[in-house]
Amino acid sequence: LWMLNSQTFFGYPGAEAQRAWLEARLPETGRVPVAVMHVPPYSSGGHAGQGAVIAQRWGPLFEAAGVPLVISGHEHNYERLQVGPVTYVISGGGSPVLYGLTRRHPASQRFERRSHFLLLEVGGGRILGTARTAEGEVLDSFEVILPGQ
Repeated sequence: LWMLNSQTFFGYPGAEAQRAWLEARLPETGRVPVAVMHVPPYSSGGHAGQGAVIAQRWGPLFEAAGVPLVISGHEHNYERLQVGPVTYVISGGGSPVLYGLTRRHPASQRFERRSHFLLLEVGGGRILGTARTAEGEVLDSFEVILPGQ
């Protein structure tokens, strides 16, 4: 699991050090990282486009490293996008103020302006994800096959 600081693209220090750290991890074999950050690289909600710099700089690194899943928040909604081999999930549905769809990203597969939580089950060479409301209604479900499986 890579916990990344996406704020380094928005005036906080450490962008180059973090990139060097990521690049140093690329040749590691036998690891299947999942990346987690605050600002999503791609989105269709109220902050659509804000993460473009993240997508540009980290997207190719995620693909090269075989990162199968990137999880973020920041947007107060739920969205799942598929960009190349990487599944991007935005889970920001814990706020009382939810953001609607502003500009649907071409890679968007599911968008929900609903309060929710995200359950991830890891095992058997895959990650099963389910977004649910507090009442248990399934908003979305997905499967990510881990590389090498």
